[in-house]
Formats: sequence, structure tokens, C-alpha cells
Amino acid sequence: MKMQVSEKISQIILVMLVFTLQLISAHFNQQFVDQIELLEFGTKTFTATLLSIGAGMVSGAGAIFIFTDRQNGYRKKELLLGVILSGIISCLGIILKILFSAFGVLPFSGLRPVLSDVYEWMIHSQIPSFWTGLVIGWFVRGKGQVKLNP
Repeated sequence: MKMQVSEKISQIILVMLVFTLQLISAHFNQQFVDQIELLEFGTKTFTATLLSIGAGMVSGAGAIFIFTDRQNGYRKKELLLGVILSGIISCLGIILKILFSAFGVLPFSGLRPVLSDVYEWMIHSQIPSFWTGLVIGWFVRGKGQVKLNP
């Protein structure tokens, strides 16, 4: 009985922590967006970017611990490809966001009208960092559970 109560309390604390980290990520992302709109690049913008990304990644990793049960074998090798692709896509968004905040240049600036949705996703969304955190949490949570050779 005590174990169930302590597990529920830890779940509640984890949910509140993930929510708080998402608020922190949103706050710093808004600072980043405001500075980008004023064309301010450099250390201040870069710091806000890193804080937003870091809080988003930690909240994503924490969210995995809320929604998965390690004892019921939630990980399967069939999911591995999707997890790896998700990690690649989200890391690409994070890398581009960091480059843009530090230097004000995007590798695809000339294609910006064509890739405006990618630009909006990268600049205005906390999803890339949260998604990366989910991928990291997925690997940490189930460490050693995936067997690639049957």
C-alpha cells in the first residue's frame, strides 16, 4: 500500500515538474522570438535559446517516465526506427534554431518562402526540444531492453 501511495505522489510531482519546465521553456522561447523579431542576435538570444531548448528537453524526458511502465515491456524493436527518425528530425530543428540565434543565418535562407512552415516550426515551437527529450527519455527509461537480434 505504501508503495502505491509513494508511486502516485512521485507521479504527481513529476507531472508538476514537467508542466513547470514547459512553462519555463515557453517563457524563454518567447524571449528568443522577441529578440529575433528585433533582429538581435548574439549571446543574449543564444542564452535564451539554450535555456528554452534545455527546459524542453528535460520536460520531454520526464514525460516519458509519466506515461510508460518499465515493468510491462513497453519497448519493442519495431518502435526503434520511428524513435531514431523522430530524434533526427527534432535534433535538426534544434541545431538550426541554435545556428539562427547565434548567427542570424539559416542554411536555407534563400528557400525561406518555400520552407516557411519549417521556419515557423523551428522558431515559434517548443516541440523540437520536447520531442528530443522524449527520444532521450525513451532510451534512458528502457536502457538495455531492446534486443535487435531475436
